[in-house]
Amino acid sequence: SYTQSGSIILEQEAIDPDPDDFAEPVIDFADNRYGFHLDTGDYVGNITFGTITEDGATNRPVITVRGDNSAAVAIDGNLDGNIISDGAFNIGGQNSTGLRLTGNVSGDVNLPSGSSLNVIGQNTTAFSSAGMIGGSFRSVANVDVTAFQDTTPDADLSSTEDVDESADNIVQAALVSGHGFVFGGDVSGGILFDGALPSGFTYAENLDTTTDPDTGEEGLDTSNDITFTGASSVTVLGSGNSLRLDGGAMGMTVGLVDTSNIVADPDDDNAPTTPYDGDYGIINRGNLR
Repeated sequence: SYTQSGSIILEQEAIDPDPDDFAEPVIDFADNRYGFHLDTGDYVGNITFGTITEDGATNRPVITVRGDNSAAVAIDGNLDGNIISDGAFNIGGQNSTGLRLTGNVSGDVNLPSGSSLNVIGQNTTAFSSAGMIGGSFRSVANVDVTAFQDTTPDADLSSTEDVDESADNIVQAALVSGHGFVFGGDVSGGILFDGALPSGFTYAENLDTTTDPDTGEEGLDTSNDITFTGASSVTVLGSGNSLRLDGGAMGMTVGLVDTSNIVADPDDDNAPTTPYDGDYGIINRGNLR
């Protein structure tokens, strides 16, 4: 197993001496740089980014990489275990990825609330999984993707006669962003972008009861309660997709998200009388845009 709470910063860069007149300077980064890289092969154990302190706080690592054809975190081997990515991963450069899974993962992949993926660069993607995920995928992360070095548009740019609107113009080429999330292999336990439940529903764990051994009175057991302080958010500025599924010629299978622990809330007078309909392979309770 591997657990990381410390930060990794790789930020050296070089500037093109002859940038386009209508764009920020073109940045030429080094190639094949990684904050964390698990090479090809077979591995057993969990990979965890982020630790819980004694007082219950989360110690989240920051991994920042500037590089073309690079990744903040790359898992290229097959992992018999789970991945918990509770950190802040930042990547800048072309054809790069924030969190890249090339091999298979037998267990779950979880991006908890408070984690983030921030990527900038042409054809640079926040999260990609090319292999199979044997468990479930769940994200409550904040994800931002852009191909623009400057996300504030010039008000008079569209009226400038000298702007070259061809594909060779870097202003136009910068529109070719990567994606938020890309899945190319099976996800057996479904894909969940998590957040608050629909009105009238709660988790069965929040209704657990316990009996006081001294008084014999029954009350709620809050030790296993499930609560949320946020929701999954994915924002893409450019031509990429927030969510892309591409199994290629072989296709791919996405199993059902497990919603067996979602029940009607007895404290809600307007709670539905029918069970939560959870027969979906992909559920979005957050924001994809």
